[in-house]
Amino acid sequence: MQDYHIHPGYSIDAADYPLKDYCERALALNLKEIAFTTHFEAEPERRHLDWFVRVNGEIQPMEVDEWLKFYFAEIEKLKEEYKDRLAIKIGLEVGYFEGIEEKISKLKEKYPFDFLIGSIHTLDHLAISSKKEAYQLFVRYSAKEIINKYFVRLENLVKSGLFEVIGHLDLFLRYGLNFFELEKLLVFDEKIRDIFYLIKQKGQIIEFNTSALRRGHNFIHPHQFYFEKLLLAGIDKFVIGSDAHTLSELGYESQKALEILKKYNLKPVSLARGKWVIWEDF
Repeated sequence: MQDYHIHPGYSIDAADYPLKDYCERALALNLKEIAFTTHFEAEPERRHLDWFVRVNGEIQPMEVDEWLKFYFAEIEKLKEEYKDRLAIKIGLEVGYFEGIEEKISKLKEKYPFDFLIGSIHTLDHLAISSKKEAYQLFVRYSAKEIINKYFVRLENLVKSGLFEVIGHLDLFLRYGLNFFELEKLLVFDEKIRDIFYLIKQKGQIIEFNTSALRRGHNFIHPHQFYFEKLLLAGIDKFVIGSDAHTLSELGYESQKALEILKKYNLKPVSLARGKWVIWEDF
């Protein structure tokens, strides 16, 4: 079993547990692979809100990338300590917006990440992942307008080619369901179909993100509706992630995600230094 979406204490919205605690908890849960994916948010309009990381208990500005040296050093040490018991991967979850491409390209040249998750966290500079901020979006736009904005940004994320993994592909469902019927948020048209074909063409991997279950929904991101459309586009590469922000969330319902993949004769993939292999030992 794997958990490829873990926010350790480096993420300012996560609990500040030592990374070693996650490794020990992973072993207790019989996980074979884990990946630390600290938030990387750099949207200029949100600089006062998001551009920070926590290092050794202290909040530091994220744009000074010296913190990544500590991040890599700490995880590399754990990789060595647990090498015979647990595969540990180094990643980031990047909040994508148009304009971040050069910054991410330079980071990838400088640091040997195993992979990056590209996620859409904001529209109109408001966080759709935040209940308070999402409200401002969903009262302003129709479901159709929200979905159009979201998929235009997803298309640009995919075209950038900078991200090995696409995170929680239909995140607009998280709080959109507080405002719209599910049927209005499950939309598939020619444009979305073409984006899914582009994902296939680029060889990008879809995250099977279980966080919706933790929030009381009865689906995994992507929802079964979008999941089946992805399969029709020929997409067959997935990783499983809990989107954990605290120790107790590690590996949440990962077995359920795995069972769904198995139902479609799919296996998760394993990533290292940007390369994937089918994970046979799951």
